[in-house]
Amino acid sequence: MYQILMVDDESIILSGIKFLIDWEENNCVIAGTARNGQEALEKINSLSPDIVFCDIKMPVINGIELLKQVSKQRPDIVFVMLTNLEDFELARDALRLHAIDYLLKSQLEPETLKNTLINACNECDKRTKLAQVDMVESFLKTNRSQLLKDTFMRILQASQSDNASSDIAQILEDNGVRNGFGAIQIPFDFSAVSQYETFSDDERSRLFAWQTEVAQKVVKNFFEHSIIISPNKSCTSLLVFCWDMRLDEWTEKLPIFTTRLMSASTNITQVKPIVLATDYFSSVSKWPECQSQLFKLMDHYYLTDCPEANASDIPNTEYRNLGLSGIAGRLAAEIRTKNIPGCSYILQKAMNNVRKFPHQQSQAIWLCNDLYNAASDAIKTIASYTEINSPFFYSSYSHRAIDHLTTRSQVLLWLEVLQNNITAILEQFSSGKSELIEKARQYVRDNVDKRIMLQDVADYICISPGYLSALFKKQYNQNFVEYVSSTKIERACQLIKEDKLMIYEISNTLGFENAYYFTKVFKRQKGMTPTEYQHKMKGGFTDNVE
Repeated sequence: MYQILMVDDESIILSGIKFLIDWEENNCVIAGTARNGQEALEKINSLSPDIVFCDIKMPVINGIELLKQVSKQRPDIVFVMLTNLEDFELARDALRLHAIDYLLKSQLEPETLKNTLINACNECDKRTKLAQVDMVESFLKTNRSQLLKDTFMRILQASQSDNASSDIAQILEDNGVRNGFGAIQIPFDFSAVSQYETFSDDERSRLFAWQTEVAQKVVKNFFEHSIIISPNKSCTSLLVFCWDMRLDEWTEKLPIFTTRLMSASTNITQVKPIVLATDYFSSVSKWPECQSQLFKLMDHYYLTDCPEANASDIPNTEYRNLGLSGIAGRLAAEIRTKNIPGCSYILQKAMNNVRKFPHQQSQAIWLCNDLYNAASDAIKTIASYTEINSPFFYSSYSHRAIDHLTTRSQVLLWLEVLQNNITAILEQFSSGKSELIEKARQYVRDNVDKRIMLQDVADYICISPGYLSALFKKQYNQNFVEYVSSTKIERACQLIKEDKLMIYEISNTLGFENAYYFTKVFKRQKGMTPTEYQHKMKGGFTDNVE
């Protein structure tokens, strides 16, 4: 039976309609009644009626507003509006909002109500069938999308000699992937993202999700038939498959797509996307060639840091083993004996082989993980029986960074940072001072007239920012930021003595954000404002600023 909800603020109208016809004889049952729109909304949510007889003018929420709200969430529910003669315009509005009919309260007769009820039941059947069709189509679309994603992942994971190519082609064709197609691999460079190296895993995942959303919107603007997948769990790249297009579409859209994606990403997330596109393929039988080109594009980009190559022009590369078997164990042994030259020799050998031999990215990632784990364990051993404690070295930062090494140059830089971190730790056992920290101090003195950031100095001496900060604090019992500030203030005192620049000009010259912040830092360091210090100098007083 069809479930009926009656809604009217006049109890006499509700009673009159309820007893005007035999509802069960018409395969209906009155499931409930409501006296206003808000109560009706609650009853609709709890009873889920098939048909609602609803007064247009009601307190709290009127009938038109109730119809609008319910239609958005439950378009399958059929509304019949009850109205007076003066509500005729509102009744027309209700019909535009897909109410099935309206009935005049003053002219309500059994036969009229029966005919309207029959029409409402028929409409209810139609909407139910449409809802079922929509649900099935949505289910099929969702499953088709997942099937395509799974199939594309098989393309990536299968070896190029895999015999499943014909099966893959058939699955794709059966699910609408026909005509011309191409693929785009998009690795991401996160180096421009401010403080990215300090991000937690959750923060990195959120940034990747945000970048993925940006990419999806740009992709859909250029390639109507496309699907995007993330080929790995490290949140470093996306893969786009596009189909049902002509050769000229592919060649014309790619450069514009690349520019648009780069611009959108730079402005929104600061992430730099690298677009590596295959050739255009005319038939799904060409999937093995597409797969081969994807591998070549990624390997070529890793080795050369160059994304501009034409996929079909990339020569086959004969990869070599890096020849570094057992190197992690030897590094750990040198660390435990605090042999700095020995550690440097081993890591230089690793860098030379990475630089010299053509190899796959997976080999380099394995090497970095192996070296990091060995060094971390060895340093923990040293820390267990000495006062040296370098928790930042074996924190999750360096380990997470390995998963984001997408080019050979990045691998070499990571190995250099590893070497410098180890050297800085072991140097504390000899002179008690680290050459790298002295190099950092000299960098500050040489660049005192510029804005100096911790990351800039860390990049200059090839050491992790966190470890630079921790080691500086340990060695000089002063925060690195405080050292930068004190050095700048000493320089400011010299400039004030020279009496050639205004205070605000000195602030700008030394790279402070603004004169107010400069004054605040100056007073903290010298116990007076720059202006007070200037007056003091002009008054003949001296102050040791060396």
